[in-house]
Amino acid sequence: METIGSNIRISEDEHLTGIAGWLTFALIILCLTAVGLVLSMVGPFFAPPVTNESWIEIVVSGVLLIFAIWVLYNFFGRKRRTRVLAIIFFGVASALNLLNLAMIMTYPEPDASQMAGAVRGVIASLPLAIYFVRSRRVKNTFVN
Repeated sequence: METIGSNIRISEDEHLTGIAGWLTFALIILCLTAVGLVLSMVGPFFAPPVTNESWIEIVVSGVLLIFAIWVLYNFFGRKRRTRVLAIIFFGVASALNLLNLAMIMTYPEPDASQMAGAVRGVIASLPLAIYFVRSRRVKNTFVN
């Protein structure tokens, strides 16, 4: 507890509000994910022929892009539901990256760069999901 003036007391939790600290990192990751999803949707059209796997990737990327934009909209509005949406988003991103890694491992000759990308995705998203679950700053910021 910190005392301001003679009668006003502020708890340490009240200082933990606003988009700062690790929450800024989460915002950057969300924005970069949205850009990456757009690029992954456009990429197959520049490398013909477009196969069934390409269409599946385009559809999944489109759904994730819409969800990422919805999370960003709620993030900037500091809506209460942002916390749950971000946990779902980062959890699903981690699960998809783990699934991608498992699929890469089934190839006769797995590509190291694809494996590294999947591992980076898990390393970037799983801690953020945990952060949104445990952080006091997140609980104090998204209150509307």
